[in-house]
Amino acid sequence: MSTSKYYTLPNGTENLTLAGNNSSGAGNHVDNIISAPGTGSHTLNGGAGNDVLIGGSGVDTFVVTKGEGSDVVIGFDAAKDFLQLQSYSSLTSFAKVKSAMSQVGADTVIKLETGETLTLRDHKVEDLSAANFRLPVDLSKYQLTFSDEFNTFSGSATGVATTWQTKYPQAGLRTLPNNKEDEYYSDSSVGVNPFSVKDGVLDITAARATQGVETPLGSGLDWTSGVITTYKSFSQLYGYFEVRAQLPAGKGFWPAFWLLPADLSWPPELDVFEVLGDEPGTIYASTHSKVGGPNVTETQTVFGIDTSKGFHTYGVDWQADTITYYVDNNAVARLATPSDMNKPMYMLLNLAVGDAGSWPGATDATTPAEGHMLIDSVRAYARNPGVVADIQDASPVPGGHDPGGSNASVQAATPSQGLASTSGVPAAEGSHVTAVYRFFDTRTGDHFYTNSTAEKAQILQTLPWFTYEGTPWATPSQGADTIDVFRFFDTGTTAHFFTTSVGERDQIIKTNPSYKYEGVAFEAYADASAPGTVTLERFFNTKTGQHHFAGNAEEAAGINQGAAGAGWIDEGKGFTVHAPSDGMLFA
Repeated sequence: MSTSKYYTLPNGTENLTLAGNNSSGAGNHVDNIISAPGTGSHTLNGGAGNDVLIGGSGVDTFVVTKGEGSDVVIGFDAAKDFLQLQSYSSLTSFAKVKSAMSQVGADTVIKLETGETLTLRDHKVEDLSAANFRLPVDLSKYQLTFSDEFNTFSGSATGVATTWQTKYPQAGLRTLPNNKEDEYYSDSSVGVNPFSVKDGVLDITAARATQGVETPLGSGLDWTSGVITTYKSFSQLYGYFEVRAQLPAGKGFWPAFWLLPADLSWPPELDVFEVLGDEPGTIYASTHSKVGGPNVTETQTVFGIDTSKGFHTYGVDWQADTITYYVDNNAVARLATPSDMNKPMYMLLNLAVGDAGSWPGATDATTPAEGHMLIDSVRAYARNPGVVADIQDASPVPGGHDPGGSNASVQAATPSQGLASTSGVPAAEGSHVTAVYRFFDTRTGDHFYTNSTAEKAQILQTLPWFTYEGTPWATPSQGADTIDVFRFFDTGTTAHFFTTSVGERDQIIKTNPSYKYEGVAFEAYADASAPGTVTLERFFNTKTGQHHFAGNAEEAAGINQGAAGAGWIDEGKGFTVHAPSDGMLFA
């Protein structure tokens, strides 16, 4: 049997050939042979049974799912093809996959779970790299920063004191006319309430409407529907964002889950999913950028599930260098992060309805009278900054260069509001060593350091998006054997910059007007060989303009070996502090 788009083999049929571009096919419960001899992009999923998947000269994705047998892949091209391993909880990183590989003659055999194997014909283990694999998401290195399980619905038109705002942030915007949409995003403040909750599920209902009654007279809008955004309540730079939802089927329906910049600029835009109601088996995942043009769009198309039948989880892991899309916790697509997608973004979910000339097209006689976007939960996570491989600082420095030069100290980031020391940082407290407190900003992914207990308490009370992470090291009290660590606040990027160099301090004051000098942050040891001390290794990221200080040799080695991602340069030794130890008496 041959197909040119998406097909699942019915019972009684064993073989499937994929033709055309963007074709996808799945086997049934018996042993199948699925082939894609053409030059287009294909997705081959054997389904249950011990299957043979044969690739072609195009870009092919081979899907293997836990519990569905042992498959053989023929024609895999490590230069362009992908292996999508689904639901394997022990295979969430390339390192784990590589440890499960073995060379058996001319073939590479991957030992999967439950006794299953995946065999790549005529391939050496060393042929494969992390770029060839799409693996299940591993949230063990993340921390939850946002969650709504919809036991109730907290929403309002203003978004003030509620989780969700039920219109776009721009004044009065309740549809997107440039998209040729036919819906009016209503709520109880203007008329029809499209939101209801039952059994922990939010229902956004699109319903036919009469102009001048349910929609504004003269608007030309024939449907009411709903949009929810976290513009007023939550935004974050980088992390994992997901929704568990069931989407409506029907010509013209256009549900989406997406992210937009909190500063209301556009683009960039990150679309976790868009689905057209007359094609519920096709998921579009996209990025929009202004790099190279006013709206440069890159889209990945995902097949394999009917989004209108049952709940599925749709997620995205947005990092400084890559964007990975997930369906039901399994990676399905990956894109390079546009260079201008480097600012905190808020979440939106909406059920649009197309009009004539729109992407989904206008509704017609086959469209149901109502469409229901059912949302079970929405969650966001930030990467744990304590894991060296997860360092993804990303607030850019003006001009894209290191403002402190080669002898700069360390940079952390935090919002200017709510922090103490507008006219100087409090001096170190205590008479011996003082704990330095580290916070993680879940909205930006950056660190902030202070040794002031008053500032620590103020942050804990007034900045709920800051996660307190403890004491990474300590600083000495001022004395003959110490040097000052100076602190700057960059009003343009909300980043803090630290340096021990008086010359560098004076240079920044003279040449960087966006940098506000805040005084002496704390002390450091003048002698790097002092007992019980550690000298922090300073790194600068040429892509993001951020700095990071590694507290030990293992972390520094990991960054130098690329574990923290691309762009990190080791700039040598930074300042020397007191290493944390059991029994240390902090003031």
